[in-house]
Amino acid sequence: MSIQIRQALANDFSAVSNIIEETARWLVEINVPMWDEDELNNDIMRAEVEAGLFYIGYCNGEPGGTIRYQHE
Repeated sequence: MSIQIRQALANDFSAVSNIIEETARWLVEINVPMWDEDELNNDIMRAEVEAGLFYIGYCNGEPGGTIRYQHE
């Protein structure tokens, strides 16, 4: 098994977006919503990926998870 975690690049946007959207749907299904709809806006998310705020994990070359750096 090969695991790689690195800062997401612009070309990782689709993978990051798919992971976040799938997770958001699952959390709504179990009544634990985490994000407001505006936080899932593709334009905003793309800008955040391009700004270096996301990291992405790959397992055997397949996207498996993502982390967003959020300083609060």
